[in-house]
Amino acid sequence: MADLFLIHPMYFTTDWKGSYLLFQSWQLNETWQLALACVFLAIATALYEGLKVLRETLLVWSMKSGASGSSYNTSKTRGSSIRARMCTCHHLLQSVLHVIQVTLSYFLMLAVMTFNVYIGLSIVLGAGVGYFLFGWKRAIVNDVNEHCH
Repeated sequence: MADLFLIHPMYFTTDWKGSYLLFQSWQLNETWQLALACVFLAIATALYEGLKVLRETLLVWSMKSGASGSSYNTSKTRGSSIRARMCTCHHLLQSVLHVIQVTLSYFLMLAVMTFNVYIGLSIVLGAGVGYFLFGWKRAIVNDVNEHCH
């Protein structure tokens, strides 16, 4: 239990043996554990980029479709009550996806804050791969919903 309170370095390092990643049960002792963690974090970061594009795509679709029940279509909901606009499938889905996006972004931020070079590089590379795979679909280049950049 005492080793939980070891001070981790506040500088970028390549030392990783015995370090923890996000949870007490996720301790990196072997090279394969570090490699697996890096692959997992790179994939999670790429999916995070995809989630941002998905939310934007759903928002644009909701606005263009003019579907009844869309809380983002202001022409149809202007006279509606706030409750009617909040209690729509589109808004509920966007809210759930937002919670997932924020949770994932905090986990990725905390992983970077381990100051492990390998972990940091895997997250940066995952962001690049994710943007390459999903970013071309974006309708808006400047993301007003981005919390980290």
